[in-house]
Amino acid sequence: MTDESSANRRTRIRTNFLGVVRISSDEWGTETAECENLSLRGVFAKYYGRLRPGDLCRVEIVLSDAESSGGIVARGRVARRTEEGLGVEFLEMEPESFIHLERLLEWNSDDADKIAEELTNPAF
Repeated sequence: MTDESSANRRTRIRTNFLGVVRISSDEWGTETAECENLSLRGVFAKYYGRLRPGDLCRVEIVLSDAESSGGIVARGRVARRTEEGLGVEFLEMEPESFIHLERLLEWNSDDADKIAEELTNPAF
C-alpha cells in the first residue's frame, strides 16, 4: 500500500536517524518500530503493525536505553504507509519534546544551519 503523493509533498528536511520508536494507539496498543528518518514535521519508521493512513497515534522517539518514558513524544497521524514502513505526521508536541527534536536534527544533519532556517517557518 503506497501513497506516493504524500511522499512527494514533503516540505521539511529529513535527517537520517536510526533508533527505537514506540507507536501507540487506542485501538492497537503500543508497538515498537525502527526509526529511519525524522523532520520537524514527522517520522518515517520501519513498521509492520496494523496502523493505517489516517489513524491517530502517540509517537515516542526513544533517546536512551532506559525503558522509562523520556524522549521526543508527539501526538500524530499516520500520513502514509508503504511496504517499507510508516510515515507519521506530528500534530502536537510539548515544547520540551520539540527542543529535543530540534537538537537531534541539528546533531544528525549534514547542514545544521538548514534546520535552524526551518525554524523560522512554523512546523505546526
